[in-house]
Amino acid sequence: MIIEVETFSPLDNSQQRLQQFLDTCKEKMRVHRFYHNERQASEVWKMRDQIVPGCVERGFTLKYDVSLNSNNFNEVLESLRSFIGKISQFSAREKESFLVCGYGQVGDGNLHIRVITQGYEDTNL
Repeated sequence: MIIEVETFSPLDNSQQRLQQFLDTCKEKMRVHRFYHNERQASEVWKMRDQIVPGCVERGFTLKYDVSLNSNNFNEVLESLRSFIGKISQFSAREKESFLVCGYGQVGDGNLHIRVITQGYEDTNL
């Protein structure tokens, strides 16, 4: 998860609010970083820009963009994973090959969903 907070005022408490959020989610987070200058911001965006090529390298990628309350991001992804698990037309092996991931902007509610599977080339998708 990459979280970007940009502020223009040293009096803004965005970093404090972000730290409270990270503390709440700590058990689910692998890495968190704060950046304080343009070079560090550029590094974060380079990581973010590698998400799409990384998905495509892994396999056939279905792309969906939705806008919703950011509180529902994880719920949507978990529901999609559950839905795929219930599709009877897929074998257990096919179901296991699917990777559902999402990234986006918490502030404006944009979630970019990627559903990836290896070796599946059904042109009807």
